[in-house]
Amino acid sequence: FGIASAFSFFPTKNLGSYGEGGAVLTNDKNLYNRLVSIRSHGSIKQYEHDFIGHNYRMTGFQGSILSVKLKYLDRWNNIRIKNANLYNDYLISVDQIKTPKISINTKHVFHQYSIISDRRDDLQKMFIKKKIGFGVFYPLPIHKQPMYKSSNKQKLPITEEICSKIISIPMFPSMKKDETTFVIKSINKFFKSK
Repeated sequence: FGIASAFSFFPTKNLGSYGEGGAVLTNDKNLYNRLVSIRSHGSIKQYEHDFIGHNYRMTGFQGSILSVKLKYLDRWNNIRIKNANLYNDYLISVDQIKTPKISINTKHVFHQYSIISDRRDDLQKMFIKKKIGFGVFYPLPIHKQPMYKSSNKQKLPITEEICSKIISIPMFPSMKKDETTFVIKSINKFFKSK
């Protein structure tokens, strides 16, 4: 939907290659031609460059990896959804965290499963102690990045609050039910003991 859709094939994504890669889909012929030229040094015609572009062509090796992995994508996404449903079922009752909300008539494939908690820093310490993987995506919002510091005076209090409280808990297609259950029990025990 829309004018274009962009996909990342970064290795940690649901459909990840073994290196950098991505794709853009569009039905707009002008945009398509522009994108083709951007990925090829600003050139449509060989040895003629209309503007400064880059070498964004994905290697054949990366494409072959993606072709093989694509066959498993639905199965891997269904495992993610199953694990997310377990998280939702057992973490929704924990008052101190907010779990992801899934809109009606949508399908979320859970590249990450992120929760929001005022106790994020303490949760991180507990995860480290129990050797549970986690991630904070992203601790510093874009409008606060150094590259925008001098030109951007925006105040985005909701964004800043979420960035200070969000944490992603384990989510990957080879995750077993007992691993998901261990994370759930650890989080529940953490909040019951405090």
